[in-house]
Amino acid sequence: MSNLNLALEIARLEAKVDVLINLVSNLASNSKQAPTQTLEQPLQLNASQVGVMRDMSPRQHAALQLLIQGWQNNQMSELMGVTESTVKMHVKKVCDRFGVKTRGQAAMLGQEIINMMPKEDYTRYSGGFPPDWGASLLSAEGADDPYYQLYKPTRI
Repeated sequence: MSNLNLALEIARLEAKVDVLINLVSNLASNSKQAPTQTLEQPLQLNASQVGVMRDMSPRQHAALQLLIQGWQNNQMSELMGVTESTVKMHVKKVCDRFGVKTRGQAAMLGQEIINMMPKEDYTRYSGGFPPDWGASLLSAEGADDPYYQLYKPTRI
């Protein structure tokens, strides 16, 4: 396993641990109150999760979906037609919005929220991206992206 793959796997594991810690602490704090949600019930989005998705720019949504797919900054830069510095800025903004330190943590939390959110809501909040846009890029290699207008560079 290469160092990059190992680093990505470690980041994914760190993100999973953080998500589990948050879930356990939320369950512990909720157990002191009347239970509103059981483990059999699907998790529901809270207002802050919806707010994070609503407040992100389309370029940040593009960066998030590419993070979820495991893309590197140079790959994102090439697709989006911007510099790696610009991609790093988008990734940092995504991490800041989620309150996490690593791209793996942002990817895990973003994927969790996208999975819980109705598709129409995500498409509206993202500025037009469908929730599976990042995954569809992998299967449509070389095809023109119909969503390019959402993330294209504003200055050339």
